[in-house]
Amino acid sequence: SSTSDIPTVHPFLAADAASVTIVSEIFNQLVGSDVRTGQPAPTGLADSWEIAPDGVTYTFHLNKEAKWHDGVDVTAADVQFSFDALANPDTGSVYTGTFVDSVESWRAIDDDTFEVVAKEPLFTLLYDIVAYIVPKHIWERVPVAEWRNDPGATGTDPSRVIGSGPFKFQEWRQGESITLVRNDDYYGKVPYIDSYVLRVWPDQTAVVNALLNNE
Repeated sequence: SSTSDIPTVHPFLAADAASVTIVSEIFNQLVGSDVRTGQPAPTGLADSWEIAPDGVTYTFHLNKEAKWHDGVDVTAADVQFSFDALANPDTGSVYTGTFVDSVESWRAIDDDTFEVVAKEPLFTLLYDIVAYIVPKHIWERVPVAEWRNDPGATGTDPSRVIGSGPFKFQEWRQGESITLVRNDDYYGKVPYIDSYVLRVWPDQTAVVNALLNNE
């Protein structure tokens, strides 16, 4: 439940708690986290990674079973595209500053391998590159400055809200609810529940009344 609607379903533009909750179910990051400790863990698109002796070069190995919700394979080209967009100030993401302050370079080595070079040895780097990966084949034809108003960000075209996460986008009823459905083809642990609904209420009193009325 939430007392305000979300502003977007694009992960680069989601900054409030409610929208982050939604996009984190639709999209995956390169590096995930351990729900018990909050520490970086291979629960994202990268199965594993190594840190070179120089302390700044990270090599990530992508999960070869990962697919976008439309069935297209997730590759390092998607990671490259996503990092390029995140580094571009025209995208308008609040996450750009932390990323460019920490990362010197990034490149796809092959379809399943991606390299990130930090500006200096940083124990926080795996947190600093917390960036959801978006599908290149969906977004490459749209200038990043127009992403905010694209139907894939506003949810008006569900066929453009394509992620690789455990839930698929189904519907956003403005001011009422956002509905996600289980991704049965998820490469990780498939959710137990069939759907996830964020209900938008007009105020906190309405939330309390809904709770009392078993809504």
